[in-house]
Amino acid sequence: MKHIKIFFYNNHTNFDIPKKINTYPVDVIFGNTMSEVKARINNCQLYVVYTHLVDCDIAVPTQQDKDFIQGILNFTKRKEIVAVKDSIWYSENADRNIIISDTCDFLLADITAILTTYLHKVDEFNKRNIKPVEMYSVQNTRNGEIIIKTPNKEEAIKVCDKSPCCVIRTRDNNIVYKSRFGKVDLATSTRILKARHSQSNGVFSITIS
Repeated sequence: MKHIKIFFYNNHTNFDIPKKINTYPVDVIFGNTMSEVKARINNCQLYVVYTHLVDCDIAVPTQQDKDFIQGILNFTKRKEIVAVKDSIWYSENADRNIIISDTCDFLLADITAILTTYLHKVDEFNKRNIKPVEMYSVQNTRNGEIIIKTPNKEEAIKVCDKSPCCVIRTRDNNIVYKSRFGKVDLATSTRILKARHSQSNGVFSITIS
């Protein structure tokens, strides 16, 4: 898990704020107004607010967050109610927001354990959903040569447009762009690649013009 930045704000509850969640230190925010509090939050992965809620014990902004936390509570056989709801406490500068109400019968160890498990679940989810960076290959269709590989499609297009016989292929070998100069003979390009592959394996040699 990468370094995690965590902020806590206690809005007049009797809860204690943990010094760490897992191995990550907690920054405590102080302020006399909500705008002052929010102004102190900058690019954090988790923002936790202790305050009073009327219709639930824990509030989160998304169904995914609710599922994560509800699953943790169910596993430990706790009865707190988790709800997805809007709140003025949420910060746009935090990846994840959690509001814990003073209606919860939580000890400091309970809060620490719940949030530690929650961060692990978030981290596992993020790892499962990381998409590989697309790679664009500029290919000369006359001889099959790969001129450049780059994750920047605009850069690939600039290189491709310097030759009338170039195409851009993705990681899956799909052609997503053809040089704006001249017509590309893709059939010939494919035959050349097959011929080169066979020649490299010592099967036969062929020349296509």
